[in-house]
Amino acid sequence: MLEGLYRLRVIDLDLGSSPEKILPKSIGRMTLLRHLALDWGPSAITFPSSIGNLRSLQTLDLRGGCPVYLPSAIWNLEKLRHLKGQALYIDGQPRRDRHYDLQTLSGVRDPDGWNKNCRLARIVVLQVLK
Repeated sequence: MLEGLYRLRVIDLDLGSSPEKILPKSIGRMTLLRHLALDWGPSAITFPSSIGNLRSLQTLDLRGGCPVYLPSAIWNLEKLRHLKGQALYIDGQPRRDRHYDLQTLSGVRDPDGWNKNCRLARIVVLQVLK
């Protein structure tokens, strides 16, 4: 799906009701990507750990109403400013040894006590928390 598109900086994609709800590992090769917006049908979507390679990503906007499963590699994205969704399940917490520029964090769910022990203090410029 993403082959040959590695120089893109913005992707706004409607996956519709496609039965494949796992993004390809090749997404991690799009190192220039700054904005990724996805919309999809009525089933959960899973991100590969290669999402952590998107060092330039500033906005991750996940508009589907169903659960989104993000790997702990999401915390490798130091330039990420906006992480938006409706039902985000993130594996892991912000790392202690990182500084984050996250300004918007919305839709995070708490399946394993994530919010109880979360290191939100590491996200020093957080402006919107929903």
